[in-house]
Amino acid sequence: MDNDILNTYEILGKIGEGSGGTIYKAYHKRLGKMVVLKRLINPKGSMEANKREVNILKNLNHSYLPHVIDFLETDAGVFTVMSYVPGKSFQQLLRDGAEFPKESLLKWAMQICSALNYLHNQPKPIIHGDIKPSNIMLTPQDDICIIDFNISTFLDEKTVYGCTKGFASPEQFMAVSSRRNKEDIAYLPDVKTDIYSVGATLYHMATGKVRTDYAQELDMELLTERLGSEFAGVIEKATELDPKDRYQSAYEMFQALKEVPEKIKNKQQKRKTDRKTIALITVACVLVIAAIGGGMLAFKHHQMNVYAGLVQNQKECISNDDFLGEQNYYNMAIDKKPHEAESYYWHAYADYICGDYEGCVSEVDFAMNNVRESSQTKSHMGIADLYALKGSALLAQNENEKAVEAFENANSHYPNLQPDVFRQYATALARVGRNDEAWNKLDEADRADGGKSSPQSDNTRGEIKKSEGNTSAAASYFEKCINALKKKEKRSYFEEGLLCNSYVSEADMLQKENVDKSKSLMRDAAKNLALGGQIIANRKLGSWDYNTGDYKEAIQCFEKIIGTGKAKAADYEVLGEAYAATHNSSAVRKIAAERLEKTSGGNEDFYYYRLMALAEAIDIEQGRSNSGSKFYRYYELAQSKSDS
Repeated sequence: MDNDILNTYEILGKIGEGSGGTIYKAYHKRLGKMVVLKRLINPKGSMEANKREVNILKNLNHSYLPHVIDFLETDAGVFTVMSYVPGKSFQQLLRDGAEFPKESLLKWAMQICSALNYLHNQPKPIIHGDIKPSNIMLTPQDDICIIDFNISTFLDEKTVYGCTKGFASPEQFMAVSSRRNKEDIAYLPDVKTDIYSVGATLYHMATGKVRTDYAQELDMELLTERLGSEFAGVIEKATELDPKDRYQSAYEMFQALKEVPEKIKNKQQKRKTDRKTIALITVACVLVIAAIGGGMLAFKHHQMNVYAGLVQNQKECISNDDFLGEQNYYNMAIDKKPHEAESYYWHAYADYICGDYEGCVSEVDFAMNNVRESSQTKSHMGIADLYALKGSALLAQNENEKAVEAFENANSHYPNLQPDVFRQYATALARVGRNDEAWNKLDEADRADGGKSSPQSDNTRGEIKKSEGNTSAAASYFEKCINALKKKEKRSYFEEGLLCNSYVSEADMLQKENVDKSKSLMRDAAKNLALGGQIIANRKLGSWDYNTGDYKEAIQCFEKIIGTGKAKAADYEVLGEAYAATHNSSAVRKIAAERLEKTSGGNEDFYYYRLMALAEAIDIEQGRSNSGSKFYRYYELAQSKSDS
């Protein structure tokens, strides 16, 4: 290890050697947390040359994968830094004589497939390449975590994966053997390589056996005895020697595992069939035949509706503020139907309701490159809905000209837009001063709704009156909308966004002439909105508090945002500045470290160095330090990262 490593990390010992390099346990001195360092074997090219791929790895975020904190390129080699995963590997547990209930194995198998599906569906697919018991940890929460995926192979497609006998697929084993014999056979690992290794790992965990010779048959009798024929059948298919006979994706295997309990239940019910008389047997046969026919149709129907079920799960996760769960279902849904719009829409909407409008627009733009025009029908979401959502996000950022363009695109793709979308279109027109057109769009929407008034109508009337300079009338319409929606016990996604918009529009309008009223509106919003709206309200309220010098109130608002797990880099930055204004240097350092880990993938950028320099300056000013060397070092590093 050289000084670049030792200055930041305290090396606690060597853990072992994996397929891609030597692994060390270490303590990150600045972050105050345990990490794992891995020295890569023969990395191809530099980290700078692979910057895009490195950033993809740093942004990985999945419940059953460690977090990639950093990459280091030093004289001692190239290192990856990952979060330390507590617990024991399944290899350790097996050596200790552990036996695993089939229910637990089924749960862990599904978790493995979920993590692999996430890796395989990255913009540049990541193949783990060495799934085996020693690379799967069991955490204290009784969940798995897959470790040691071979990053060097991700950075260089020509690298052939190392492999472990008994767990590597036949094609992978042949490729590695040929390389060792200085032969050259064409081989590019794909998702089916990992599928085989998952099956081989589950086989070993269930039976204690390892298939070291590919000519050797699995002990299906023992496997079935331990797991039942349904679960055993999934493992058998995963470990087929011909890749074409295996599951073709981790999601397909996940679905097969998910259906195991239902198949067992159906079998148990079938055994209860009353066969005491010939007549009953005859009736039973008729019923079974009917059930088989219906079951086949139901299965086909199920296959067709898997995507719809995943989208529904996304929506439920959003309503429960489970954004990590939403991300997982989104990945599975677009794997199933990459050209349909619904899953993309709700994934972008999850960003929208949390106030990440830039993220929402980016997700919509990404969707536009994948969704096919033919998927737009009257019966489900399509391109028009995506454009309309983009318009809403641009409205929230006050990018009103672009919002008008987005709504125009939505209208051109589908002229019969929902009335509420036309009302948002009218809002965008009002904000760019096209008030006559705005009134026309609003009238068109109201006519489509049978002429009845609605909270959205009141909101849009408020926006047009605001554009015309009639502040009192605008405030009256906004408050009418707020009062109507605030009273509702259960609001739809759209109504939640509308309520938030009315709060923000009125508060922004009154902010200069009545600051107290604006703040009161935002505090009321923070009490009455769902989590996403609370984040937006606290962000706006905290910014106003900071700008008026009320730093303690600003700190409370931004700490609440960070507590949700949905904070953006800018939230950490304002919070750090607020702590600096209160001369709390330790809190400034803490926020700088959290921002580094949570939002910048471990990249030490301008804002990190700025906050660290502020902390040093505070200590000097308060007499806690008499040396300016650290301050000047951070200051110069900040200057080197600044675009100004």
